[in-house]
Amino acid sequence: SFAAGLGHGSDMVMFGSVVIACHLLLLVIIGRLFKLSGPDHAIGSSACIVGPATAAAIATAHGWDDLITPGILAGIFGYLYQALFPLKGA
Repeated sequence: SFAAGLGHGSDMVMFGSVVIACHLLLLVIIGRLFKLSGPDHAIGSSACIVGPATAAAIATAHGWDDLITPGILAGIFGYLYQALFPLKGA
């Protein structure tokens, strides 16, 4: 029921916050390790989370034409990895 689902809302917010915090931490660590710029971070993060179409749209909207192809490729390789190595037991 709706009332039962409402009681689990705080758990979902906490889970989402932990996932976003982990993503941000990994983004900063890997970005510093490979000396990536802000646009590289934005496109890479978008490609990993949302997919290649959104990464290309963000790159185009900001005028980062040199990041359109890498964003699309990163998203496609993410889809490929997910198809070849799916998570089990979820």
